[in-house]
This record gives sequence, C-alpha cells and structure tokens, in this order.
Amino acid sequence: MLLVIGETPKNSLGPGSQSVESIQKQAEKSGVAGHIIFLGAVNDKTLATAYNAANLHVFPVRHIPGDPEGFGMVAIEAAAHGLPTVAFAMGGVVEAVAQGQSGYLVLPGDYLAFSEGVTRILADGSYAWQTSSYTFATQFAWPQLGKKMRKIMQIREETKSAINGNE
Repeated sequence: MLLVIGETPKNSLGPGSQSVESIQKQAEKSGVAGHIIFLGAVNDKTLATAYNAANLHVFPVRHIPGDPEGFGMVAIEAAAHGLPTVAFAMGGVVEAVAQGQSGYLVLPGDYLAFSEGVTRILADGSYAWQTSSYTFATQFAWPQLGKKMRKIMQIREETKSAINGNE
C-alpha cells in the first residue's frame, strides 16, 4: 500500500506540474490504483501515526525546471521516526539522506535502482533501519544545530581576532 500525504504546493515555482488527478490517472493505467491512498494535508498526530505505521518513506523527487528541490526535511522527519528513505539524489535531498544509514540515494530518473532500493529495505524488515535512521536524524535536532552554530561563531570570532592582530 502506498500512502500519499500532503498536497501539491500551490505556491511552488512549478505549480500544476503534477496533481493528485494525474497520479491517479497513471496509477489506473498501471493497474495499481487500488494500492494508493491519498490523505492530502494531515495534522501532526496523523502524520506521526503514518510514520510509525510505515515500513519505508519513498521520495521520488523529480527535476522540475526552475523549481529546485530544497533540503528535503521530510526525509529527516522520517528518519527521526526511525523510518528509512529511498530518494533520487537531487538538490538538498543528498544532505537529508545518509546512504546506507538512513536509506538509499539513487541517480535521478533511475527507476530500476529506485525500486531495488525499496525492495532491499522492505526485505530487511521493519526494524532493521530504525536505529541507524534515528541516529542520523539526531544531528539535525535543535540542540545539535545550536552546538554547531556556536562552534562556527567561535571560529569566526577567533579568525576575526587573528586578522585584526588581537591574538
């Protein structure tokens, strides 16, 4: 079963490039429409329930000219719930999925490799990726980001002092 959560962003740079209707139409053509459920926008409780019930997060980001994929926060959210991701290695997604730790990244458009990644994770079982995915996600928690920012600011101040001869 494929559960699709969220909506097509109406304010994206490429609105209308894909819709629930276009996905449903293709699913019907492919004979898999009965295996897809579209929930649309959901509240935090429903989203957490979906993450906890899932075996895998699939993130088949497509290249849309003029609309680059940002960071890929949804992959970090999935990992924080112990859920691995299979995604195309595009844009900021490459920073949001750790190859072999929180899932698999495959070359954009390589649907065979994508399906192999999905199959491999599903064959591993529900809990095989839980700890490594969660561990990867912890580096993005606010306390960890705060530590990194303090370190960057300290290095910046030390460099500034050294340049000004205040060492």
